[in-house]
Amino acid sequence: MKRFLLWLCRRKPGQASVCNQARSILIRPLAAALGDGIMTTAALAQLKEALPGVKIGVIVSDRNRELFSLCPLADVLVEDRLNSVWAQRGKWDVYLDYSTSFTTAGILFAFLLKPRFSIALDKDNKKVYTPSSVKVYDVYCPNTPMLHLNARLALTPFAFAAHGKPHYVLNPPPKNNPYPAGKKKNILLCPWGSTRHLNAETLAKAVALCNTDGVRLWLLDQKPAQTYLKALQKFAPKAEIAIGHSPSVLDFLAFIYYADGLFAIDSAAVHAACAYDCVQEALYNDHKKKMRWYSPLDLPNTHLVLSDTETENIDDFSTFSVDTVAKALAHLLQRLKA
Repeated sequence: MKRFLLWLCRRKPGQASVCNQARSILIRPLAAALGDGIMTTAALAQLKEALPGVKIGVIVSDRNRELFSLCPLADVLVEDRLNSVWAQRGKWDVYLDYSTSFTTAGILFAFLLKPRFSIALDKDNKKVYTPSSVKVYDVYCPNTPMLHLNARLALTPFAFAAHGKPHYVLNPPPKNNPYPAGKKKNILLCPWGSTRHLNAETLAKAVALCNTDGVRLWLLDQKPAQTYLKALQKFAPKAEIAIGHSPSVLDFLAFIYYADGLFAIDSAAVHAACAYDCVQEALYNDHKKKMRWYSPLDLPNTHLVLSDTETENIDDFSTFSVDTVAKALAHLLQRLKA
């Protein structure tokens, strides 16, 4: 079946020169995850600057639709469904696919879309689907080791747009300030991501070492929150802890946008804080091969904190000691009080 699909979904190669004067570009983000979506907005900004007047569409799902609704550079949001592609067929000059894996649905989507020119960035080889067997794209652009996602536009025929310092573009969330009025500083703790987490006891013991007078620490009411709350109540009983209600992406972004400071590990929260230029301490694993690929933007308000030892697993945050976490939190508190 897959080999028949490969035979069916072929196209005659288009001309890369289409990219130089493209009037419309449809982009598939790296993944549906919020952090990947936020990082994708950097490419939208570069393309809009290089091609004034270009219409940009973004393929969205239930997971990231609200996020891209806040990006003023996304003119059209296209649902990631095969039954929606027919309305877009033949309407796009360029299809730019950032996704990292071949899927049957993705191949069919690219084929049915019928753009004038189709670009695929680096994709993992599968048993049947490989860059040499999938002929639905006009050009493949393999990744360069250690190259950040924000710089990958330079590998494509849109290299002429890949200049300047990358920046993320999101409008403020249409939600009111979720924090109570008062003189206390509100620090949002985001010690977990979709596939990784900071040890709860390590965080709690680090909080206990810091002077949190005049500060309220917040956790969002997601599944891991109770584990961290129990550890904080046990090891840092003097710290004031609050739980924030965030049932939607827009609520999540509001807690970041209005926070006085953010203390987070590698997650969507870090990239959202970069988009909103929030004061933050961003904890990342010291991974020599991948560090530069997924690190936050180099911004004055973003302080990057690396793990105590180099790790082979970017999801393993057990390499952070209590002392390192405490120093990072103390640094954030000092910045907020300055």
